Amino acid sequence: MLLTFYDLPSVAHYSCLIYSRLVHVTLERCVNELTSHANELRVNIESIFDTDGMRDEGYRLHSVIIHEGEANVGHYWAYIADYSTLDDEGSPTAWRKFNDKSVEPATWSQIEEDSFGSRRACSAYCLVYTRKKCERELFQQDSTASLKTLAELVDSLPEDLRADVALDNDAFAVEIAEWDKQRMTPPASNVGTRPIFDMDVMTSFSHKTPFNVQELSKKYYTQAYRYFGTLFIKRVLEKTEEDIAGSRIWEDDVSVAKLLDDVLKYYSTILASVHSGDTQLENLDRRLLLPEWMRMCSIPLSVIAQRVFMLRMLLCTEKPRMRVACSAKLHAIHGSMPIANFELINDELDDAHILYEIFWQAVAVLADITCKISKEASFDLKHLVPQTKLLCVAIRMLDKIVPYMKDGSVEARERVLFDVLVDYLLIYYAVKITQGLVDSVVRHSSEQKLDDNAVFLSREYKAIVLRIRRMKCDAGNNAVDFILKIWTQVLSGSKELFKVASFRQMILEATSQEDNVEMPAVPVNVAVQETVPDLFRIRSFMQKMGLRTRDDLLPLTSAVIGRQLIPNVKVASDS
Repeated sequence: MLLTFYDLPSVAHYSCLIYSRLVHVTLERCVNELTSHANELRVNIESIFDTDGMRDEGYRLHSVIIHEGEANVGHYWAYIADYSTLDDEGSPTAWRKFNDKSVEPATWSQIEEDSFGSRRACSAYCLVYTRKKCERELFQQDSTASLKTLAELVDSLPEDLRADVALDNDAFAVEIAEWDKQRMTPPASNVGTRPIFDMDVMTSFSHKTPFNVQELSKKYYTQAYRYFGTLFIKRVLEKTEEDIAGSRIWEDDVSVAKLLDDVLKYYSTILASVHSGDTQLENLDRRLLLPEWMRMCSIPLSVIAQRVFMLRMLLCTEKPRMRVACSAKLHAIHGSMPIANFELINDELDDAHILYEIFWQAVAVLADITCKISKEASFDLKHLVPQTKLLCVAIRMLDKIVPYMKDGSVEARERVLFDVLVDYLLIYYAVKITQGLVDSVVRHSSEQKLDDNAVFLSREYKAIVLRIRRMKCDAGNNAVDFILKIWTQVLSGSKELFKVASFRQMILEATSQEDNVEMPAVPVNVAVQETVPDLFRIRSFMQKMGLRTRDDLLPLTSAVIGRQLIPNVKVASDS
């Protein structure tokens, strides 16, 4: 077409109808595609739970948390459903608004208005849904049902989560301890001094070489790994049917790290299998593991200190990759807290190892005493006196542990400190020494033995008689009564035994004394080489004697008194 302009316009307009229609069609197609895709996504989202398995896991909206304000400042309130008012579709019909101390009814339209934004600057911040399967437990209406304590709720968590909670709590406890330390706040414990700074504790046991807590702890890390570290690893590997020695798991860093995580995760579960009927573990004693011994003594390690102990124990393995994994975890723990806080954990473990060493030295002494008891067939004081002095040493050691125990009851001491055995040995040696002295006086009509052993009798002998009286049980009362009666009987046969009369008076005064007397202790060098033989000597002796509980003391005391009667001395017994 030919266009002829007779008068050219200032601006020429060309309406491109074809171009305009093309743009409109393209935009319409894009909108349709987006709408179709959005509808498809909406259907997919709505049908997520539209399967047999997923429909069983339905959730209901439980609460809506609203925020009003800006990013750095604002206010929160919550709308919470009342599950006692469900409609036919299972949705709550009543809601309540919780705003600080104010609680008032709310409507769904009010919730929608605040949630999607209104003229105020507020919107939904968080939605909380509840699982339908759990609603009976969550919203049970029985007001008489017992509520769980915080400790019970924590115990109901999976073991790994429970460990995380405990570690977090312990890290906070370390911060509190450091805060108290900086402000000179005295610690909340039975004693105000750490064992390493307590001279009574540090002098209650001996070392031929200068004391080194690092060497001491290394010994007990090695012991713990020998008896428990390999057990933990073995039990975890059994879950994957792997052999501890030939497993390929040791060749892969990732697998070793996973193994270490599982050992730490299932520590308590595996430990619970000890003495649970497993014949392979019937000879394994929990006291061989420091954290367990501390728990039994009611001086539990913090969870974070226990974790550090476990990692240092597992460093004793011969597997290089396991050592690397343990070192990495220790480094991570160290790096996650201030240096001062990590030092508090080291202090906690150092103190634990000091008390642990005292315990094992006492065990070594007691084991030596029990081995020699069966060989003591006579009343020879040359053998009885040294053994009694050693018994006093062992008791003094164990006594140094008790102030640190949160539960210092008789039952707690019996459970871990061999109190029943100690009480039996006190009665045994008190009766035998008494018989040895009386035998010498009666046979030779001489008080020379009293002179020869004057220091021992005024210290150790007097202390053990007092200790027996303080048992406050029938066995102890019978033993003390027997000792007093036998000396009374000796005096009745002669009026010239002045030292015997004085000695008997000393015993009477000791038995009436109310204050506790610290056991005297002679200097000794106790070498703890292998703890297990000593421990099992004691256990074997107690089993042989039938010495299991405090109730067994009475018949055993009667047996000791009955077989120790001396010719020419008759003792009237009320037992």
